[in-house]
Amino acid sequence: MSFYIIDILPYLKGEAILNIEKLLGMVLRNTSKKEELQKQLKSILKRKFLPIFKEHLLSDKNHITKQIFLEGGFLLKEEGWEISEIDFPLIEFHDYIYLPLEFYEIILEDGFFLKNHFLIGALKKVPKRELFFWKTWLEKETQIQFYHETQEKYLLKFYFYVLLSPINLPFITLKKRIYSLEEVFREYLNKHPLLLWNENFYFYQALTKLNLYYGDSFVYFENTKLKLKELLLLFLTGKLIPIFEKGKIQHLVATRELRDIEISTYTPSDNVKSLYQINIKI
Repeated sequence: MSFYIIDILPYLKGEAILNIEKLLGMVLRNTSKKEELQKQLKSILKRKFLPIFKEHLLSDKNHITKQIFLEGGFLLKEEGWEISEIDFPLIEFHDYIYLPLEFYEIILEDGFFLKNHFLIGALKKVPKRELFFWKTWLEKETQIQFYHETQEKYLLKFYFYVLLSPINLPFITLKKRIYSLEEVFREYLNKHPLLLWNENFYFYQALTKLNLYYGDSFVYFENTKLKLKELLLLFLTGKLIPIFEKGKIQHLVATRELRDIEISTYTPSDNVKSLYQINIKI
């Protein structure tokens, strides 16, 4: 989880503050005008840095901002890194560097991230009741409660909750980005509870029941034999997510962000194409 620049500012070192102000071209220290500063800050981030950030994400070349974003919003600062040499207003705090939460609020509202199959963009298409059953399922599996202060910040908080949850993924090679329900579930679409999910259950509610009734049975997905419960972990962790239109699922999307166990197989020199694969041993 990251920080808002406007909130963490009093706790930053002087040089860290100066570097952020230099890149933004504005003074942030008069926090008595917090709302006005926040509005200006987000405007600059959106206009000046969001286009560059999108280029970094789609480029075969690595950039530190892309790595931070894919790995959950923060990285441990390594020896030899000079934050002042990075052309992006990152937060440097307690030996970690962060993408600011103001920037995530901008990302959350931009259609680019849905179009290019990022979890943060796809979450905007998930109905609130589906999020409730997804949250309930994840809380049960991880024994970690989800807390959020306001409804306004719910999606952003939930994004990090899903992305950083300690769930081990199975060894599966995801060969593409978009799947149909039939490709993933096949025979289960005509069995309870998926048979009834569209009328009587919400999708994530049906998945939890599917896990309960058939979780130990074996399935083949992408030419890999695994237990159904292992396949369902892809939905639990947001690696596969349904895209809803008018309350109906149009298709399933394999998202790009990385989970903890994936990060161990990913290095900054890897290109974007490598993110199409989840090569993890349980």
